[in-house]
Amino acid sequence: MSSILGFLGPPGSFTEEISLKYSRNNSPLILQEYKAIDELMEDVDAGLIEMGIVPVENSLEGSVNITLDMFVQLDVYIYTELIYPISHCLMALPGIELEDIKDLYSHVQAFSQCRKYLKARMPSVTQFPMESTAMAAEKISVLGGARAAIAPRRAAKLFGLEILASDIQDGYGEEDKTNLTRFVVISSHDHSLTGTDKTSIIFSIKDSPGSLYHILGVFAENGINLTRIESRPARKRLGEYLFFVDFEGHREEKKNMRALKLLEDQLKYLKMLGSYPSVYLPSGS
Repeated sequence: MSSILGFLGPPGSFTEEISLKYSRNNSPLILQEYKAIDELMEDVDAGLIEMGIVPVENSLEGSVNITLDMFVQLDVYIYTELIYPISHCLMALPGIELEDIKDLYSHVQAFSQCRKYLKARMPSVTQFPMESTAMAAEKISVLGGARAAIAPRRAAKLFGLEILASDIQDGYGEEDKTNLTRFVVISSHDHSLTGTDKTSIIFSIKDSPGSLYHILGVFAENGINLTRIESRPARKRLGEYLFFVDFEGHREEKKNMRALKLLEDQLKYLKMLGSYPSVYLPSGS
């Protein structure tokens, strides 16, 4: 029996692109399009679909806040982490040249990730934010005229557009175009131990001097390497925060079990997001 894998659409989005790659290696999976991250995650939580793929973090622009906030609200788990290189392309209808473009459509994250290119090559265009990069490509294919979109290469093929420039995303040097996005496969359960795992948790600390210092000390004392820590407002009162933490190893490993047990006694709130393997997926077809 096939399982349903939800992705953030429309077709031509980066999430669809990575979902197609993931489904090829994990068949049988049926892809189902969603218009919003929260709707997708809610359907996984409700058991309406088995899995979904959502973006969590980008190496240039940081975390996807709606994904983190939904992890707090819902009972879903991270099943697999997918690291994917993002290549942004500038595209328009055939016959449109770079100097013709007056209006530019894309997702706000794409605009931010291509800031240097846009400032240098397209400083006077008007930017129109869209719900996704693929939706931007679809929009200009319908509207026509002196319009362009920043979107994945696959979107140009789907909507009959020509690519005017490739790899326009920012980097940290002239030759460095590294732009990685961390996606996660979410499910009703996490992954069994593989030996090369990570674990993610959410917690809040008690309001006392040195609380965070002592919590981080639990990881250090047990020889656990933290790979990421980030705070988000708890959405309850000013000054109250939730901490999102990733660390090496599976939650069923002895030292991690010991550390998590100690944390339960010291924290105000602790939620397990799951243990999972991390996979790098190369770009391209």
